Amino acid sequence: EMVLRAFWTAFRRNFWQSTALWLLCLAAIAFLFFFYQVVILLGGTLGRVYLVSFYVLLFVDLTGLLYLFPLHARIQTKLRHTLRNAWLTALLALPWTLLVLLMDGAALYLSFFMNPLAFQAAIFIWCAAGFGVVALLNSYIFRRVFAKIAPGLYAPPADGGRAEGAVFTDEAHRDQDLMVHESSYSDPDWNRKA
Repeated sequence: EMVLRAFWTAFRRNFWQSTALWLLCLAAIAFLFFFYQVVILLGGTLGRVYLVSFYVLLFVDLTGLLYLFPLHARIQTKLRHTLRNAWLTALLALPWTLLVLLMDGAALYLSFFMNPLAFQAAIFIWCAAGFGVVALLNSYIFRRVFAKIAPGLYAPPADGGRAEGAVFTDEAHRDQDLMVHESSYSDPDWNRKA
């Protein structure tokens, strides 16, 4: 009952902001789709130039969207701060961002494009476990990135000092609206409290 109540409280608190984020993502995807359709119709040298700009926009969009919902789930800020922090995190952790893009792209390629005859099996595997496995692998990388960017978010230093190698180490460089969600993940003894 306690877990269900916490879930519904968090759901109500984040519903409108999450919906706005999804609508912005859908608008960005629709823009990229129509931009690609126009680029294909152009052809020639101008078409190739715009095709390169399409791939740059696609890369920028994908890198920001990778961190958008994990940041929203872990840190409660205003919508524009979440958007800004997603792209800043993608830039600050560019090698990790590229690794996540490579892992996700490889999983999609191996599932759908390597053997077109196994498309139905790939759909079943993705629905059964694929999304969860990819999300789990991505979460390990995201936790490492977030620990580097905002060290107090996951595990504060035991001595109360500065986290070694952290990018943001003092309150002057952190967002004033930062509020960490309380959950069973942040308190391992949640079920032992009376």
